Amino acid sequence: MNFEQLVNDVLLDFFEYLPSVELLRSFSHLNYRFNSLLISHFRTHDLNMQSISKDNFDIICREHLPFIAPYLNGLRLSDDDDTPNQINNLFSYSFSLNRFIQLKSLTLYHISSNEMLKQIVVQFNCDSHLIRFNIINCHVTFDRKILRYILNCICNLPKLMFCHLDMHLSSRGNFCLPSIRSKSIESLWI
Repeated sequence: MNFEQLVNDVLLDFFEYLPSVELLRSFSHLNYRFNSLLISHFRTHDLNMQSISKDNFDIICREHLPFIAPYLNGLRLSDDDDTPNQINNLFSYSFSLNRFIQLKSLTLYHISSNEMLKQIVVQFNCDSHLIRFNIINCHVTFDRKILRYILNCICNLPKLMFCHLDMHLSSRGNFCLPSIRSKSIESLWI
């Protein structure tokens, strides 16, 4: 049997076993059917860019992300030692969070730049579909005013239900609470 003769459900099950980056590199732009299957897959699965090589990241951003971004359910990015400046590099390809119109989950690992975190939360808007927002192992220094601004932007997300902020703050002053109370957050971990 030829691989292309498999029914869509079997192919979607097969996609579950492949890393998201390899899935895009292998099946994107082959034909209309595979593009439709990729859209179906990424409507329910994250694109995990954590720990991929710079070359793979550049290929994904240049060739595949413009096609898949409007359909992505979740996105994981990292600025750790293996993938330095990954988040900034994403923005250098003219991607803003507004291009990910169906994004429900955003996870950011190892942010160490105050400016980067501010740049991300500034892009949050009132019609965001974001339900889950995670910042993992973030090391930043804020003054109270900037920290409150960031927390207010997060609390202002209308559909956000789950928020995990693993932030190691070296703040100038004490930790502050947001001045806006979220109407949607059900689970908050700080």
